[in-house]
Amino acid sequence: MKYVWRFVTFAVALVVYSSGEIKAQTLEKVLITHSSDSISITPLIYGIEKGLYRKEGVDLNFRVLRGDLAVSAVISGKDVDYIYGAGTAFFAAIRGVPMKVFSHDFKSVLFYLMGNSRVQSGLDLKGKRVAVSSLSGTGAAAARASLRALGVDPDRDVT
Repeated sequence: MKYVWRFVTFAVALVVYSSGEIKAQTLEKVLITHSSDSISITPLIYGIEKGLYRKEGVDLNFRVLRGDLAVSAVISGKDVDYIYGAGTAFFAAIRGVPMKVFSHDFKSVLFYLMGNSRVQSGLDLKGKRVAVSSLSGTGAAAARASLRALGVDPDRDVT
């Protein structure tokens, strides 16, 4: 009886140890990127830090990467698995890149066109410089649309 008890204890310990080992080995490594370290990624970072993705079998890693580089990496199948920015994917899809958006957590894409206190209207921007994080990113598309809405031609009136 003593040997049976030892065998059962050993078998249970082996199963417990093995199941933890198997679980650790079955985590899917995934890399997700976003073009900036902004407030919009708070839910993503929270989930990573709290281990919510690991509980679902995903070893999720995050990296800041310019949108156009992330799109190239996704479609080439190298390194980047997902982009945390539906706007970047939308903009790429409009240009014919084979992208799919499967989740979007905002009612609308959030962008702001900001200027110093000397800028009182869109006309004050004529002849000025407008900066964006990437010329081919969603921010650039949003800036161009904002400028047009203010009566400024983004191709001729600003640099």
